[in-house]
Amino acid sequence: MRHRRKRSLKWLTGYRNAVLKNLAIDLILREHIETSVVNAKALREFIEPLLRRASHQEARVRQLLFATLGHRSAVAKLIRDLGPRFASRRGGYLSILKTSTRRGDQNERALVHFV
Repeated sequence: MRHRRKRSLKWLTGYRNAVLKNLAIDLILREHIETSVVNAKALREFIEPLLRRASHQEARVRQLLFATLGHRSAVAKLIRDLGPRFASRRGGYLSILKTSTRRGDQNERALVHFV
């Protein structure tokens, strides 16, 4: 069982964190993105704690979100729009829909969007 283990994606830590941060910023700003299935599942583990925190309207929460994402407009949208939208929900903020395979390497693609 893999309880409480994060997906490593077999990447170096800095690269993995950068990819997940950029995917999270794109998802917050656009509210849907298309990526690989593996990245989508890792993104779910990365962004759901941020959405849980964003439902609280406190200055410390804003600082923590900015320290994690480092993007002012993404943090503002997270606190202003997405936090109140999911305040009454207990989890499961993202939906991952498998769409197709990429032509070059047959990698499975997925559409990730907020519920």
